[in-house]
Amino acid sequence: MSNTSDLRDGPYFIWSEGHTPLNLCGSPPEQPVVAFNDGGRGFNVRKINGPPNTYLLSEGHTSFIQDVTGNVVLDAKPNTQPQLWVITPHGEDKYTVVKEGTILAWTDPGGPAGCERELHLTELNPIRPEVLFEFRPIFE
Repeated sequence: MSNTSDLRDGPYFIWSEGHTPLNLCGSPPEQPVVAFNDGGRGFNVRKINGPPNTYLLSEGHTSFIQDVTGNVVLDAKPNTQPQLWVITPHGEDKYTVVKEGTILAWTDPGGPAGCERELHLTELNPIRPEVLFEFRPIFE
């Protein structure tokens, strides 16, 4: 198995390993990314030139998925430096999303789907279901 991501630039629905789509809660400028049973929200995935498997994740052209004090949020504040994420495949159609330069991975805490189920960052290892996500292209 190759550790090179095969994700192409474009819009994706992102699902947690618990088969729950990701969405947003709250009001801009910082909206937590949550596991929420409502069909999900599309997020743009864009590979950058540079280190392998490194991407920007956004909604539109000015709101980026960021690490804000250990929580995964959509940040719409102007002039925010976009956070880079390393997206690595693990098995068939499963990926980890790690903050570039760290071992901190997106983590779904589990529990009932809703605004209280906010993604946060935890150490990647060991690889476990709560750090695995599926990226489903919106347009195939």
